[in-house]
Amino acid sequence: MSTAVATLPRRRFLLDEGEKILVSRDVLTAAKRLMDFVHETGISPEDIVTDPVVAIPVPIHARGKRFDTVEPDSLWNPLFWLPEDVALRIRIRETEHAEPRPETDAEWAIRIALELTGSGLYTPEEGWVDVFALYGINPDDPGDLEAIQAWQAGLPEERLDAIDLRQHVTFSDDNEAFEVAQEMYPLLMSAQWAFTAARLIGAIEEDPAEIASFATLGAAMLDAEPSDAPDRLAEAADALNDGGALAEHGPKVLDALDDVLRQYVDAIAQLDQL
Repeated sequence: MSTAVATLPRRRFLLDEGEKILVSRDVLTAAKRLMDFVHETGISPEDIVTDPVVAIPVPIHARGKRFDTVEPDSLWNPLFWLPEDVALRIRIRETEHAEPRPETDAEWAIRIALELTGSGLYTPEEGWVDVFALYGINPDDPGDLEAIQAWQAGLPEERLDAIDLRQHVTFSDDNEAFEVAQEMYPLLMSAQWAFTAARLIGAIEEDPAEIASFATLGAAMLDAEPSDAPDRLAEAADALNDGGALAEHGPKVLDALDDVLRQYVDAIAQLDQL
């Protein structure tokens, strides 16, 4: 990281000091962070991508989007100011004759995470660049807060219109972050599935009365895992929530999670060696 990037004004948000942005080792913490993110920013859950392979929710961008429903004092975060060519999804042609497809949620979120860390917009040691501080904007000042709200409504505002993160950091060239994300995707997802299964097994052992909730969470977080385990988790969760016997359906939950853990546990060691 360059000296200039290292000296940019920063704030901590959601992630703990020293915590990397890729892979959630504790998926229960990741689930809480989703609720905290929605509560603090006011953003709709439909406007964010949440996959535990990235430790924070990532706001979904669109051309010209001003995140007008987000709490104005939350717009200091660089997640809301990524350049469009970085933030919008890349279309992938998997074979010569295939129709291009956009990045999946997980592919996109991994690439964005790589851009955030590669540019220095987020560092585990010091947190997030404070975009408002770069441009002399203080949302605690009533005049600045009113200016942010007016800009969100579509009016011009000199300082907000001037925000350009490329004046302060460097993003990857020639789709480098995309290529790295595609290369890392299988390992990252495998390791995340193992972390997810292991943490949920531990949570069930700690609080067996909440097994239905943990099964529901597991089915959602493991949705992209290609085996039948996510379906088995969802079926067991539905049965338990409908009053099914714990003795009958509880073991099905643990069996599904154990199958996922055994399938992908080696990926954790591989990830830790990087």
